[in-house]
Amino acid sequence: MKRLLLLTLCCLLLVPALTITAQDDENTCTTTATEIITTTLTDCAETGDDQVCTNGADTLPAGISELTDVTSLSSPALDADAGTYGVALLNTSATLPRTLDGPGVVYLLLGDATLENQVDPATAFIPADPVSVVTTVSANLRTRPSTNDSVLDSVLAGAALSADGLSADGAWLRVSVDGNPAWISRGLVEGEGLEALPVINPAARALMQDFTLRTTMSEDCAGVTNALVIQGLDEQPINLRVNRADMRIRGTVVLRAEERTYAEFANDPLWFAEFAALLPDATPADDAVCQFTELAAVDGDAFLNNGLFSIPRGYRAFAFDCNTMGDVLWNRSAPMASDQLRTLSVLEDLPADTLRTTVSVPTVGDIARVTAQIASGGNTEDGNPAAAGPTVAGFPTCPGFVPTSPVTSIPFGRVRFYWDPAAGAARYLVNVYNYADELIISVPSEGSRTSARVETMSPRFSLRTDRTPPMSYEVLAFDEAGDVLCATQRLYLLRDFDPDPDCPPSEWFSGTCEDVIINDP
Repeated sequence: MKRLLLLTLCCLLLVPALTITAQDDENTCTTTATEIITTTLTDCAETGDDQVCTNGADTLPAGISELTDVTSLSSPALDADAGTYGVALLNTSATLPRTLDGPGVVYLLLGDATLENQVDPATAFIPADPVSVVTTVSANLRTRPSTNDSVLDSVLAGAALSADGLSADGAWLRVSVDGNPAWISRGLVEGEGLEALPVINPAARALMQDFTLRTTMSEDCAGVTNALVIQGLDEQPINLRVNRADMRIRGTVVLRAEERTYAEFANDPLWFAEFAALLPDATPADDAVCQFTELAAVDGDAFLNNGLFSIPRGYRAFAFDCNTMGDVLWNRSAPMASDQLRTLSVLEDLPADTLRTTVSVPTVGDIARVTAQIASGGNTEDGNPAAAGPTVAGFPTCPGFVPTSPVTSIPFGRVRFYWDPAAGAARYLVNVYNYADELIISVPSEGSRTSARVETMSPRFSLRTDRTPPMSYEVLAFDEAGDVLCATQRLYLLRDFDPDPDCPPSEWFSGTCEDVIINDP
């Protein structure tokens, strides 16, 4: 009995000891990383537009280099014992005016990561020196070159402005007001040398505005991430392209991207259970090299898939590419996890004078409020559909716009959902909820196609053993402008049971395991 008591006491004492050790390890890693990042940014304080600065742990020597001399950057993970951590600061003016206050876009490469430019230097956009123009009448300044876009400000007749670019049709000029870009109708100003200004359109790309990214998704040292942090303007989105997936971002976002073979992704049970819906319809070869990209809107937002949906602060979006498809789409979104929020808290301690602005990482409570807004059919503050798209609440129905499959039960697997078309719809969005009415997955259609493939095997759906309806879904229809036309009624359905737990993920849809449901035409 004494031995049993001693053993029990020993175990009770051991558990908190192990917890304290793990916490100490994380504190050590976080402290070391923060100190290295802060020191690097302080040393790189003089980095100007279109320049790169590293701490010497990267492929470039320590100090400042011209962006035109850099085609790629690679940095190592944190080594707390050696006190080394790869950090690189990159400032790019992108397609923004040179008259901005501070750098146009800031990239901060952290840890085990590789960044490679995909813009041809011969055709890369180069910002022009601004020319002076004067308004001939009172005029509105807009976010984009169209009278349908939002008004940022207005100016009186005789106002002096600096113009640095033309719209694709030549009818608008880009100008700067209070250090921010805006557009004014060309017919409302007078000035010399306007014809020589460069054309600015969504396809224009400066160096590093289109890039590939590779990182280690796992943490090499507790509490420290390997990622690319990007800071754009708070007022206007900037167009970027990562791993062939387009995005428009505002504020601060964080990117991670893992590269493995298709077989390695497909046979990873944890990854497969969560992200199987991202896999292409045409199965690549097992040895095909694929990229899994994660975008997290940490202190800003992102507009994806040509404005089909937006990712608000505290949410993530995902893309998957095996270099065998056409355009790469962001196919789903989800709230950021608490462990990821903790890891990114290091960004809040960075010196603001080197970045565009200080970073405020959202709390779990912040994200819960955004999620509640989404679930209630609300929009983000800028009026765009939030994260994965609003729910049916508050939207009208369209005649004949109804789900057609599934309508009796939801299969377990990669399931194609079907619906009858809505008049005037340019694209659709399927929202799927769990038994607690929590939005779990949102999947866009391919253009106006009236179907979309959804993965229903995620453990977050939490299948109820009492067989009460554990899932529901609705479909939203959008017009060409990205506004919601209407929504279907929500369908509440049972989900079929999981397949044989001994069946490997790669065989879930092959028919070689018993009780596997195949429903992916």
